Amino acid sequence: MIVGKINQIGDILTTDNTNIANQYAENLQIQVEFDNKYDGYSWLWFCGYSYQQPKAVPILFDSTTSLITLPAEAFKHDGPLYVQAAVIKEGVKFTLEPVKFCIGQSLNQDFIQHGPTETEILQALIREIVKNEYDAPLQELITEAKQQQEIASEQQEIVSDLILIEQEYQKQEAIRVENENTRIENENQRKADEITRVESETNRVAKENERLASEAERIDSENTRNAKESERIGNERLREEKEVLRITKENERLASEAERIDSENTRKAKESERIENERLREEKEALRITKENERIANETVRIENESERQTISAEAVKNAQNATNNANTAAEEARSAVRDFSDTIISFEEFNQLENIQSGEQVKVLFGKIQQYFEYLLPTGGTIPFPGETAPNGYLLCQGQAVSRTTYSNLFNVIGTIYGSGDGSTTFNLPDLRGRVPVGKDDRDTDLKTLGNKGGEKAHTLTAQEMPSHNHSATLTINSGGAHTHTASSNSTGAHTHSVSGSAASAGTHYHDMDQSTFNKLDTKYGLTNSSPAYNDRVVGLNSSTSIGTRSAGAHTHSISGTAASAGGHSHTITVNSGGAHAHTGTVSITNTGGGQAHNNMQPYIVLNYIIKY
Repeated sequence: MIVGKINQIGDILTTDNTNIANQYAENLQIQVEFDNKYDGYSWLWFCGYSYQQPKAVPILFDSTTSLITLPAEAFKHDGPLYVQAAVIKEGVKFTLEPVKFCIGQSLNQDFIQHGPTETEILQALIREIVKNEYDAPLQELITEAKQQQEIASEQQEIVSDLILIEQEYQKQEAIRVENENTRIENENQRKADEITRVESETNRVAKENERLASEAERIDSENTRNAKESERIGNERLREEKEVLRITKENERLASEAERIDSENTRKAKESERIENERLREEKEALRITKENERIANETVRIENESERQTISAEAVKNAQNATNNANTAAEEARSAVRDFSDTIISFEEFNQLENIQSGEQVKVLFGKIQQYFEYLLPTGGTIPFPGETAPNGYLLCQGQAVSRTTYSNLFNVIGTIYGSGDGSTTFNLPDLRGRVPVGKDDRDTDLKTLGNKGGEKAHTLTAQEMPSHNHSATLTINSGGAHTHTASSNSTGAHTHSVSGSAASAGTHYHDMDQSTFNKLDTKYGLTNSSPAYNDRVVGLNSSTSIGTRSAGAHTHSISGTAASAGGHSHTITVNSGGAHAHTGTVSITNTGGGQAHNNMQPYIVLNYIIKY
């Protein structure tokens, strides 16, 4: 019964049905659809699931029907089910990311996780894959060695060792080819970035040329304005002379800018030549890689032929005996070396047993323990300064490069994607310590509390806020401005009075107006009426509004005497007579200093590489 479907797209496995009910527990199969990326490769399938303890087993794959059969035990408990595949061709193996299914009581019910965690299931799955990749082939070699022990047991030992050495060589060669491909990809990206930079620089030069043209037009307009200004005001000659000096300096700047543009064009030509040389170098490198791949293929065929020849050759017995002697010599050297590690993780019982090492398998066990000791001294992810150009075996340069999550799985388990997620699925980035020094993580400091944060600068230009408070000396020059006036005030003389005497000047014959309300009050007080003679005698006449007028008394004056009241402390405004309409102009000159350049922010240093253990 088919209960699900897996699609293989490149290096990714996906599924559109993640839920499987656990009542389907017998003869369950999943359909697999492939693209053509791994045509000609052999496929190995594994599954990991949770039942009392984490399980991981190889599963059956029918290449004719593209169906994989799931184990019934995986459906005895709710929980996650992982399916993972590996592809193999000519000794090269790739492992694809697993697909997760949910085993539950029904298709509409979310699974309830019991027993081991998903992490433990994935770890068991990885161990099963490693077992099938390395332990199973090793067990086959041991079985075959036992079958051939009566004929040439020593010969089988040397053949097995040669196969293991060649497999390790092929693995290292595959890693080297992968690193070389990564370097070529980075170089292609650098070339693309360089082309983008050249295009950006070309646009900047074009804009700079436009700015220069606009600046030339502005200078022409400025010259025209200066000519008109010279005709309008004769006293502007001094300003025009300064403007001419400024224009001269601007012309010098324009000439310098033109020279800079010529230098930039020369640099662009050299850069284009460098890019072309780089392209030719890449073509040669690609040809070298192709030849290297051919050499690896030929070497693989040669090793296969050599293994077959040694199996059937009587001379192999003699060679095997020599290999046994060499193994015994190596074992003796190993025993001598181990005596120097009396306080390591090797127990005294194991140390005494080393005296009886007689085979290559025992030597491998010994070196495995020595390797554990060195892993204890510097764990995976340990980072140290290194004075060489190339990282030693077991280490990588800390240059921020993206590396394979599968090839360097131990290192990936330590640092994850803290320093970059690579392509997001198959690679991750190493720490980039080029031009930087490490600093300890500090949860008390917001800049230092997160691993991978960067800061600081090699050179720094001060901003206005960072400069110390200071003053500039200034010189003020005032030119004569012609006739003008000045406003001044006298000082207060305190509270005082002013005597007043004299007479008001005659205003000639005149009348005084009185409004209607005042006249009504006179009616009430004196009993005046329209028919009263007194009224006719006093009133000159009413106008058409509400005002009346008193009779003229003729031209006369009024005497005035007395004292003006004190105004308290006060001041008086004084106006200085103008010496003719004029103004004053002034020029303030403030002395500048400093160049505004960035200052060196580096401590005394020596340049080394940083390497990280994988």
